[in-house]
Amino acid sequence: MKKSALFLISFVLITSSLVSISGAVWWGWWYDYSLPKIMSAMGDSMTQAVNVDFASLGVNPENSWSTGYSPIDFVFSHFERIRFRNPLMRRENAYNNAVDGARIHGVLTDQLPETLSQGPEYVTILIGSNDACHGTDLGRYEEDYRSIMDQLTTQLPDTKILLVSAPDIARLVSILGRNSFCHYIWKTYNVCPKLLQDDSDVEAFKQYVIDMNAIIMDVANDYGDNARYVDIYHYPFGPEHVSDVDCFHPDLSGQRKLSELAWNAGFFAS
Repeated sequence: MKKSALFLISFVLITSSLVSISGAVWWGWWYDYSLPKIMSAMGDSMTQAVNVDFASLGVNPENSWSTGYSPIDFVFSHFERIRFRNPLMRRENAYNNAVDGARIHGVLTDQLPETLSQGPEYVTILIGSNDACHGTDLGRYEEDYRSIMDQLTTQLPDTKILLVSAPDIARLVSILGRNSFCHYIWKTYNVCPKLLQDDSDVEAFKQYVIDMNAIIMDVANDYGDNARYVDIYHYPFGPEHVSDVDCFHPDLSGQRKLSELAWNAGFFAS
């Protein structure tokens, strides 16, 4: 009886040890400690996940495509994707410096100093929608973007920088243009005056965004292997990707798709 009990205890201990060892080996294989441990996001309301739904008005950084951390929104942000593979990436090391309403010059003067002080190993930049909506001079846009990249690549030479294009914002007119609620919101709150008002020139706006994205792509190409351009302009987003609150910003589905598109074309997809 004693021998049987001793055998059973030994068997359990050995089996538990083998399971622990095999688990450690498996997780050791899965983890990738070369992935970033610190990341920063720069941009505007899209990266702050503004108005994703009626229960989440205003900024919702927890739902951001870049640095979001909500466990229940199924956005699968870049932060969450990296943390899944690298446990050294922690929530407090994922900085969202984006500002609702920001344009490129605000990124240069306000967001960039914060980003440089954080010492990120990975930076996402999605900026341009407000510049398009208010008609920032494209020469100034390029000058400011290059100044941002000059400082990032000089002070953080090993940092991976993801430069995301502006989406095809003009699609809003074709997919929601007959929606009376959206028309009311756009006019009442003067949403994107260069596109969504009665006197807007939609074709001129589309060309502006195309030209702006060409600038972003050229900038990315000029800064070596640590800069990468991501084209989201050609993705045909639909009403299901747009906020029911303001008929302009991405909703949770839009944030999820944005994260997926940018990740798959980025540095770390496998």
